[in-house]
Amino acid sequence: MIPIENVYYLFCYAWNRFEEAKAIPLGSSPSPDLPNLLARVLLTGTRQLLRRRLDCDYQDRVEAIATVRGRIELGETIQLQARSIRRLFCEFDDLSHDLLHNQVIKASLRRLARAQSIDPGLARDLIRTSQRMPGVSDIHLNRPTFSCIRLHRNNAYYVLILKVAKLAFDCLLPDENGDKLAFHDVLRDETKMARVFETFVRNFYGVEQQAISMVPLTIAWDAKAIRRTGAGRLPSMIADIYLKNDHRRLMVTQNIMPARSNVAGKAARVSNRGIFIKFLPISKTRLQMFRSRVVRACFSIR
Repeated sequence: MIPIENVYYLFCYAWNRFEEAKAIPLGSSPSPDLPNLLARVLLTGTRQLLRRRLDCDYQDRVEAIATVRGRIELGETIQLQARSIRRLFCEFDDLSHDLLHNQVIKASLRRLARAQSIDPGLARDLIRTSQRMPGVSDIHLNRPTFSCIRLHRNNAYYVLILKVAKLAFDCLLPDENGDKLAFHDVLRDETKMARVFETFVRNFYGVEQQAISMVPLTIAWDAKAIRRTGAGRLPSMIADIYLKNDHRRLMVTQNIMPARSNVAGKAARVSNRGIFIKFLPISKTRLQMFRSRVVRACFSIR
């Protein structure tokens, strides 16, 4: 079985954030499962953000204050004066850490601390670190919140830690009582893991080697479509990954399948699933044979 740290690095390659992930130490002792590993990464990453200082930005505030600041709201100020309140109602910009991405990180720390499988000492560290963010509001974390986060070039260093926070959110579901969070094995989601692993392999080749280029490949059908739309339309045949240089052509196919499906005893396992990669040298003759086989398989041509 692949070590849980390797699964984390697989996700980092899929997010195209492996170089940033190497800057976050995972500790000397191995993590027993994915939630504990994600909690450790989130804890270490948040501490690095606090040492660097949390991102801040100007936010609009409307408040009754003793001195003029920004723009005076005359209507509300007159009402205060009518009640003999010696204050001015002003609208002004205030530099604040209370931004959505900081709120998500704080909520993720507290959420992970409630997980059943989290080490008690690690849970205490998560709570203590969240308490070091007093100027950040507490929010109820849900999936649409992650889609509302907007980052830019100056705070792009938040991308990795927010990806980890989202993965942790997907891994933890409320238990029957609703007061604790139970671990949901995201590695058993074959559809999601197939997509993640395909992106991992693509980004791995893009980062770790320069000898061969990655280009898109759509294979043309050796047949004609009956119709342009509907049941008679031919689907697109798009290679997972196609690598080429002046001397070689490789088409990479990937599959995630039950571990009992063993290919000549060579299977890499993630949890109880197998990952298989096949490298196919491609030539024009082989490509024509491939197209003909696909047509026969789809239309039962003998």
